[in-house]
Amino acid sequence: MKSFINPIIRKWAFRGIHSQDFFAVHILSGSLEESVWFRAGKEEIDISRCHSVACERPFCIAVCLPALYAGLMSRGGAQVYIKKRDGPCAKLVLKQMWMKEVSNHIIVLYEINSVVCYQLSRLRQLLLLRYFLRNKRKTFKEGQIYGALYSYPRRVIVVSYKEGNYYNIFPMDFQCQVEGSDIYMFGLRTSNITVEKIIHTGRLVVSDTDAVDIKTIYDLGRHHSIAPPLMNSLAFNTSDSEDLKFPVPSFSSGYKEIELIDHYQVGSHWLLIGRVFNSKQKKLSCSPLYHVHFFEFIKSNYKVQDYDQAN
Repeated sequence: MKSFINPIIRKWAFRGIHSQDFFAVHILSGSLEESVWFRAGKEEIDISRCHSVACERPFCIAVCLPALYAGLMSRGGAQVYIKKRDGPCAKLVLKQMWMKEVSNHIIVLYEINSVVCYQLSRLRQLLLLRYFLRNKRKTFKEGQIYGALYSYPRRVIVVSYKEGNYYNIFPMDFQCQVEGSDIYMFGLRTSNITVEKIIHTGRLVVSDTDAVDIKTIYDLGRHHSIAPPLMNSLAFNTSDSEDLKFPVPSFSSGYKEIELIDHYQVGSHWLLIGRVFNSKQKKLSCSPLYHVHFFEFIKSNYKVQDYDQAN
């Protein structure tokens, strides 16, 4: 009976789309439908390209802006809205945790207190999160927060590291290079087997994900928690970055070599702050890979490449 009812509910509530948390989509550069706005009082500023998800437990975002915005960022009642031309997608209510000054910029860490997702009715959200995306590791509130955060498509990058005979290459999307600066922010799990090495040496390389299939990216995702295979057994070739000599995947259109400025343990993640000291573009970056939540995907014009899950 259940197997008969589920397709009917899926067709009614979710247009028959296969239910999964995130979809992986290649989006043409400059074609994002969504933008992210920080609001404090009556003032509002676009932070689409100067914020990053920083931590999962607790859920936090980091916002980096020129120092002249310190007054705005320190006001109470801060909120973030994810919008499209036809209206809001999600709202996040924030609580400031701390503020740091870095290279004539301020970085503010906010904990997410609550969210509202506007794409689906409360009933449809409940059906999706409680029955179709049931995950014992996530509460209903956590599912909603993910739905809000990933209402803005999160760009997937590949991080490379090498030290002697040891190397690792893994994807991540808790990241952002701050627009108009060389500052780069990363949220890396404390359980990542390479994060301590990155912190110790203060070096990493970031590569693009334009011409890569989803399976290759998700296979690399296993490298967060287990030792990677021999490099010559990877599904792609690599070349060395210019200065650090870290491996750069052949599918990448370009890469950035980064030195760490600082790092903070937030909870389940490290917030790493870096500076890009060398950037190479091998070819035009056309359509990077993004992760977008089901809530937003069902209301968007994005085309999914396949149905492999992102988590």
